[in-house]
Amino acid sequence: MKKIVYFASLVLLASLLIVACKKDDDSTPPVEHTITTFTPTSGPPETLVTINGTKFTNQNISVKFNGVDAEISSVAASGNLLMAFVPEGAQTGKISVTIDGVEVKSTNVFTVTEEVSGPDAIELAATTLEMHTLDTSEFPEITNLDEFPNGSSFQIESNNPDIVAINEEGDLVALQAGSAEIEVTMAELSATVDVDVNSSEIITGYVNNGTYDIPTLWINGVAHDLNDGTEDATAEEAIIKGTTIYVAGYGGNLNRIAKLWTIQGEDITELDLTDGTRDAYGRSLAADDDFVYVVGDEKRININDKVAKLWKLVNGELVAITPLTHPEGSDANASAIAISENGTRYIVGHQEINGAWKARVWENEENETQLETSNMDNESFSSDIYVDGTQVYILGRQSNDNGDYPTVWEEGQPHILPSSSQYAYASSIIVDGGTIFVGGRQLGDHMQGAIWNNDSYQDLDDSGVDSSVNSIFYYNSKVIAVGYDLNDGFKSFAVKWVNGEKSIIAGDGINDARAKSIIIK
Repeated sequence: MKKIVYFASLVLLASLLIVACKKDDDSTPPVEHTITTFTPTSGPPETLVTINGTKFTNQNISVKFNGVDAEISSVAASGNLLMAFVPEGAQTGKISVTIDGVEVKSTNVFTVTEEVSGPDAIELAATTLEMHTLDTSEFPEITNLDEFPNGSSFQIESNNPDIVAINEEGDLVALQAGSAEIEVTMAELSATVDVDVNSSEIITGYVNNGTYDIPTLWINGVAHDLNDGTEDATAEEAIIKGTTIYVAGYGGNLNRIAKLWTIQGEDITELDLTDGTRDAYGRSLAADDDFVYVVGDEKRININDKVAKLWKLVNGELVAITPLTHPEGSDANASAIAISENGTRYIVGHQEINGAWKARVWENEENETQLETSNMDNESFSSDIYVDGTQVYILGRQSNDNGDYPTVWEEGQPHILPSSSQYAYASSIIVDGGTIFVGGRQLGDHMQGAIWNNDSYQDLDDSGVDSSVNSIFYYNSKVIAVGYDLNDGFKSFAVKWVNGEKSIIAGDGINDARAKSIIIK
């Protein structure tokens, strides 16, 4: 009986061993982590590489680049991504990730490149620039450009684009006087250039070449001929719009033709505003955001009377011509135009009505007003206009049998300026801070250029024969006037007076030269 029990015990023990062995045979090893891709696929030491895969963990993990240990930057909680730096001394080869002693390698190799070290700063040939309004200048040379990686691009920006703008070519364009800082950035580095823009002085007029009067534009003292010298012409007045100078005037050897010159850099374009069948003159001009306006006059067909006119242009092309003559008048001139800050266009001139000349102002070419005179019997003429905000100042003169009296109309009311003579003429007006500056001339022992400051006047230095102020400007506490001065041979010089001190712009004492207008910006 004991033998039977013992045998049964052996059978049971053998069965348990068989079952235990079978369980060991059925067990599956744990799934290993994997590397699927990595980016970038090449780079120098210290490049941060993103490794994509599965079953990454923060515990017991290491990364190697071709056997060289790498610093791990981070491991995503999802286990699908880790980031590591290419170690110093690594060579091109596979990336391996080891977790708990189990190593897997990438299918593709990572290419270790040489480290490219860029410069620490952008070095410029100049860090300061001085320009004049309307100047264009290249940005200073980046002297260490070859130290940057091939294909590196840079960006240039102005902190004051109303003073200095950047054009499409990357050049600096000075728009008005002031200061601006220009910054260049490249490869996370930057450098700056300080730009000071000085004002530009623009003077118009003419210089005779021995045969013809040549329309001339002086920019900061440098003369530019506006035609080829084969016909008479005069540059009457200039304005600046953006980087373009527009000049109104007239020319022609037979009949005078009203003209507009457009100056853009070195390019000069001349446009005829009339067809030359009868005399016409461009006298003054102004511009708004959309149009350039020229005013003047043109003779009527078959008679000597003139019609005051407005020419309107877009992009240098004539788009409209508007006659301004009063229906009752027979002869009219348009002398000057100005635009107020609210966009109202004011044109001044004078017209013969019932045998008497009367100064007039047109508002937006339609609303026409005859200016009042100090005496009903006085004739009146208007020569210039200045708009200060919305305040309108009109300049001209009143005339009667006793003389000619320079007059300023403010709010439509006439005010006669004091004069040393009963014959005085006012040509140009500008207002600054409530002070009215007027340029013109008055008769003493000779006709002499004069400047009025409100109700005081100053006769200007001249040669003692004949002189006149044609245009006046006030800038940086200086009163600047231009005009002409005749010598003993009655030949005129184009001259400029600064606070009364005379200098010659042009003229050789043999051929005439005259300055007609000045602006400073």
